[in-house]
Amino acid sequence: MGIKPYPSCQLMHVTLDAVTAALSVGSADPAQVVDIEVHVHPDSVPIVCGPNAGVAAPRSTYDGKFDLPWSVAALVHDGRIDVATYTGASIARDSVLATARTVRVVEAPTEGPAASAPGHAIVTLDDGRVLEGRVAGSRGTAAFPLDDQQLLAKFIANCGDHPCAPELADRIFGLADEPDLTAVLDLAARIAPAPLH
Repeated sequence: MGIKPYPSCQLMHVTLDAVTAALSVGSADPAQVVDIEVHVHPDSVPIVCGPNAGVAAPRSTYDGKFDLPWSVAALVHDGRIDVATYTGASIARDSVLATARTVRVVEAPTEGPAASAPGHAIVTLDDGRVLEGRVAGSRGTAAFPLDDQQLLAKFIANCGDHPCAPELADRIFGLADEPDLTAVLDLAARIAPAPLH
């Protein structure tokens, strides 16, 4: 079991981590990117690199979560992948689509399942610099768990950055010390939107 750090298909997470590693080597303005080569497990390709992936904008916010080239491009532009990445306005950005068209997918067979594959990304810039990133596996898995700070950041983001989210997180982390669930449930009720009827 794992906790996904990104709100997208898990099969692209290792690639997003590899691109993040590449971009940590040196700064890159999205306009400088001329090529992004990503190595992807063959079993992941039909799921996150479909025929329209990187060619046209995602057809829906849900479609964007399964479009590896577009998601890689959004990461290059925004420096992160989060809930805001997959909004209607975000998936309509022409600049991100232009960068998505520079993404080249190279099938990279490895032993084991696609969800456990390593990641490799090479970002080439117009000034000749090459930024390369490799990761042994995707974060959030049992092999590469998120640390408490990463979990907290994801939790708070999933709570819509509500001002009560940090207190709720503290109570959940210390759940064994709670006398009962009243305070936890009250905080959760304040954060959660009212159900639609």
